[in-house]
Amino acid sequence: MAKKAITTKENLVEEKSIDMTPEMEELKKQVDGLKLENEELTKATKEWKEKYEELLAEEPEFTPEPYLVVIPFKAGEAQGNELMLAIRGWMKHFKEQFRIVIVGDVEDLELPDLEGGCLEVMVIPHECKTENPPLDIVSKLLSVVEECPEVENIILTNDDIYPVNDFDITEVKMLKADGLLTSNKKCGELYALNRGKTLKMLQEKKLPVFDYGSHLPMFFEVEKLLDVIEKYDLKKEAMLLSSLYFNTVFSGRIPMMLDMSRDHLKVIVGRKNANLRLLREYIPKKVFVNNTVSGWSEDLEKIISEFV
Repeated sequence: MAKKAITTKENLVEEKSIDMTPEMEELKKQVDGLKLENEELTKATKEWKEKYEELLAEEPEFTPEPYLVVIPFKAGEAQGNELMLAIRGWMKHFKEQFRIVIVGDVEDLELPDLEGGCLEVMVIPHECKTENPPLDIVSKLLSVVEECPEVENIILTNDDIYPVNDFDITEVKMLKADGLLTSNKKCGELYALNRGKTLKMLQEKKLPVFDYGSHLPMFFEVEKLLDVIEKYDLKKEAMLLSSLYFNTVFSGRIPMMLDMSRDHLKVIVGRKNANLRLLREYIPKKVFVNNTVSGWSEDLEKIISEFV
């Protein structure tokens, strides 16, 4: 007859120890080790997260460098309140952070209070030593770069260019041309001479010949601007800076062709006794108004004053 198996406490313990093989013991050690590593990793992750959040809280918010708006000025050619109207227009309508630099023979200028995104208006004295405008402009720009060596970009505008509606850096950076340098353009003798030299230089270099003399604000990268000035010896050679710069730096690009009847950028008051009633109709559709020497009048000043 078979003996009946009797299970005692001693047997139970023995059976349990028998069931735990060496392989299982090793696996249990590994599991326990992984649990410990996981606890340590969780603790370390928490500590690094807390440190990261502290650093993130301390990191200052990024603010872009304000743009530098440069207005060349020559007292002998200034008309009425042009400069003040231009400054007020930038303050009211340029929706960026910026500083204004007036470079030239400015005397006793009562500057307006700062408003909008304008952080500062500064004057850099500069004496004009030439009757050839491109040479004077290059000299003034070099004075600005010398005075503000940290600046990487420059917006070049005029005292007779008036912002009359809101805009930002998009309109300034936009490549815009007033036709081609090969076209017949009514202009003075000296300008025609400088224009002809510019055209010849670009043709010799096999570069485009777009006429970037748009009488609108232009955006220059300082390093590239200095390269162009050196490349064409513009400290001594009077040529059209904007057309040389943009046809050289952006030789593969096609600019927007300006047409006062279609574009939204400018309306020109270009002659004496201009139809200022028509100007009022244009202004709501344009960002800038500008004028020629003959186009300036007290009536024009009154109209511009309403929008700046």
